[in-house]
Amino acid sequence: MKKNDKNINKLSVIIVNTDKLNNLENCIDSVLKQSYKNIELLFVDNGVNSNFKIIVDKYINDDKRIKYIETDKVGLINNIVTGIKNATGDYVNILSATNTVSVDLYRSL
Repeated sequence: MKKNDKNINKLSVIIVNTDKLNNLENCIDSVLKQSYKNIELLFVDNGVNSNFKIIVDKYINDDKRIKYIETDKVGLINNIVTGIKNATGDYVNILSATNTVSVDLYRSL
């Protein structure tokens, strides 16, 4: 992204807490290493797995694009909706904590 390019679309990437976190750090790293930089990363935590916040906390202080949202809502869809309501991007991408994305996935935005 060029500094003088003011019309770049913002992408909101939402990751919801699930019981499967074995790849969460790889997932986060793959989003943060994107060649497309106008990204916000939203983590929606409903408390289903206490390790979720521990992992997110490793990243949140080092990257201002990361937002952490706590909710008491139950169910994947409810938590995705919570993420969408808090998203500020022009586009939204929902990732499972088990996913990783290629470094240029969002480049064409």
